[in-house]
Amino acid sequence: MVSFAPAANRTAATVPSGFTGFGNAAMAAGVVAMLVLHATSGLNPLYKVISIHLYTPLGWLLPVALGLFSLGASAYALQARAAGAPKWLSWSLFAWAAAIAVVAIVPSDRDGVTDFSAHHYVHRYAAFVAFCTMAILGIAFGRWLRRTEPERARRARTVIGCSWFSVVVLALTSLPYVIEWWGVERPAWLEMGGLLQRLTIASGIVALVVIGGYLRTRSVEPLGLGVRPGVARGPVLALDVAEAPFDLGDRVGAPVVPLAGHLGAGVGLRDAVGADRVLGELVPAGLLVPQELQAGELLQVEAGLQGERAAGGLVPGELAAARRNVD
Repeated sequence: MVSFAPAANRTAATVPSGFTGFGNAAMAAGVVAMLVLHATSGLNPLYKVISIHLYTPLGWLLPVALGLFSLGASAYALQARAAGAPKWLSWSLFAWAAAIAVVAIVPSDRDGVTDFSAHHYVHRYAAFVAFCTMAILGIAFGRWLRRTEPERARRARTVIGCSWFSVVVLALTSLPYVIEWWGVERPAWLEMGGLLQRLTIASGIVALVVIGGYLRTRSVEPLGLGVRPGVARGPVLALDVAEAPFDLGDRVGAPVVPLAGHLGAGVGLRDAVGADRVLGELVPAGLLVPQELQAGELLQVEAGLQGERAAGGLVPGELAAARRNVD
């Protein structure tokens, strides 16, 4: 058993940023692959959506770029877990990475196809889920960061701004499909679906990279331990852990009643000196340093292995005789 040092004795430590470095490299490689794909496709990026670039000469770069984005977000999620960030942050990053992975794996239909296939809808709606997830994640992260670390308000505003911009552009991107659903002709100013889609993705990527930059510099407060953990290394039986509340039933004795004598005046059980046997209960004696005694009891390997010998017996680690002093 260990005790925690006061908060004043805790020191801040920067979490290793290996996951963030990998995430940044993956994101940068994904951007390069996407730029090369666009430069060689011969398609107008203002009107042609990104998914149809799969059917260009270097179309294989599309799933590669999306896969790299997914890997980058996953690395940021792992960094968030290592840095002690809120769990919702890491799980949201994993969710975005999973949605982008689906977009990369499941292709859309070719340009000009009107009778869409099932995998085309999977591709489209997975992309929509990814865009929404990143927008919500960015807004939630920005507000959380602004509330918990006011000194990083600028970073928080950047992420929130990118996220709200993504929401607006995503709404404009989705509007043509809603209009067509109701049989209304699409307005000319909504024909630039390719530009709107790219703005949505770009704003989400910027927000993601800013979050990754925050995780790279995040510091945590490690717990200051009064006793160095892992020294005693005493065995803990699985049954003791799995059924802890029930095991205690037969091992809790009655209130202490003196048999042959009382403890000395002003002497308590916690730091007792020379306590005697009390009505069948074995009272630990000489607890000069409770933490060291507890670690010493954990070292009693043989007693620990016999912990499940008999119901109602003594708890493993109790002293075997009265008047025993432990230094």
